[in-house]
Amino acid sequence: MTRFVGLDLTPFHSATGISSPLSAEPEEFLDRTIGFTINYTKEDPYDPRELSEIPEIRLWFVRLDAAYPWLPVLLDWRAGELARYAAMLVPHQVTI
Repeated sequence: MTRFVGLDLTPFHSATGISSPLSAEPEEFLDRTIGFTINYTKEDPYDPRELSEIPEIRLWFVRLDAAYPWLPVLLDWRAGELARYAAMLVPHQVTI
């Protein structure tokens, strides 16, 4: 089971080779696209929430967006990554 540990962006850094917001040159990455695979096991298998409704996951994406505001340009739009990414940033009303 993979858990998001705080707001640690190390998984993003490892997967993309972008080590920090200050060292990244977006132009270097324009010839490739980025997509996300989220490995998250819900504690309650009957939890009806989608991944974008789980606060830990959403906060990680909000942190990622704050650090790399140009990231949507690099997402694989044809595979629907922009829509998935936006869903993580849009506030949801969750009732439990």
